[in-house]
Amino acid sequence: MKKIAILVGAWLALITWSPGGAHAAGTCPLGTATPDGCAGAQSSGSVQHTNYFSGYTGTIYKTRPPWNVAGVDYPVGHTGTLFDPTIAGALPACASYASNMMTINGDSQPCVLDHFDFSLHGGICLNITGRGGNTVKFTNDVFSANASKCPNYLIHVGGGVVTNIVGLYLDFDDNFTPSMSSDIDVTGVSNVSLQYSNFRNISCRIINTDNGSTASVNLRYNYLEGLGAGNGCHGETVEYNSATTVVMHRESYNNYYEPVSFGGDTSFAYVTSGAPGPAGPGAMTTARLSHNVMITRPTAGGGVTVSGALWVDTSFNNTISSLTMLNNWIDPAGSYFAILVDVQGANLGWIASSVCTGNMKLTAAGAAPITGTLGTGASTVLCN
Repeated sequence: MKKIAILVGAWLALITWSPGGAHAAGTCPLGTATPDGCAGAQSSGSVQHTNYFSGYTGTIYKTRPPWNVAGVDYPVGHTGTLFDPTIAGALPACASYASNMMTINGDSQPCVLDHFDFSLHGGICLNITGRGGNTVKFTNDVFSANASKCPNYLIHVGGGVVTNIVGLYLDFDDNFTPSMSSDIDVTGVSNVSLQYSNFRNISCRIINTDNGSTASVNLRYNYLEGLGAGNGCHGETVEYNSATTVVMHRESYNNYYEPVSFGGDTSFAYVTSGAPGPAGPGAMTTARLSHNVMITRPTAGGGVTVSGALWVDTSFNNTISSLTMLNNWIDPAGSYFAILVDVQGANLGWIASSVCTGNMKLTAAGAAPITGTLGTGASTVLCN
């Protein structure tokens, strides 16, 4: 547990890092007083839909969130010239390439992969190694899936690996590859922080943890468009499949959009501490979901594209010690529900402490509070 505590402490320091290439003063339309990420964004990127709330999603909203929204009021994704990582001499000393596989030595510091196009040559898969709890940082890189080259994941962290992964200004495009289980697959004791990034055509999940992982996840200031495509996978941003303790799950100031033609099946933010494994159900110490925009469009026939925008699940007998759901703005037009705590069958899971306030239902006519209560135990529906 001491190694895990040190690793998490170092990672928390990293995710508060203030990136370079920020906006010039005065370019955030709603100011910079709110910690919405705009002040730390790059001046350009691959995605910025300035008409997002005025027609881009098919709806003109009279009311919108009172903060600068990722991919709308400021750009996300990569900018600048990209390099081919397979060219001799292009990679830093911590990385090597052979046969569409990039191996990254997490114990070789510093390990920074900046402005690389990993979508070339049919898609390049990355495998991270190392046990020292050091950091691998990706900045202004592009990743893309291809069924024949990267059939299951784009970035893999194997069992026994202890590392921190930090991603800034990235682009991920799964191309809805049917066999893709996740963009980042984590088995080791590893923390993942993704910020200012663009996720498109996600087949299944952005992050998946396997049994034995104690991964902590931080998603902030990102844009997602298109989650799940009827490929048999339960689409969601993160799924924990571990019987160990998840220290922290955080999704804040992200912007999630599910268009008419896609079907995500599960949820944008699916919060669970892990399905039962060999050691039993998992536990999550802290879950915080705040200031996210979540818009789901119904299918052409009025069907559901995402079961629910925000879903907290303790039906695996798993536990969450502290849950905060704060100021999320949700248009659930293409969902069964906006926010839900899932209770099924003989569920014995529980949430020890919870806050659910300030969440809003977003419609063309305006916004209204999403009301509901959440108590301890396994029988309370939240903010339905």
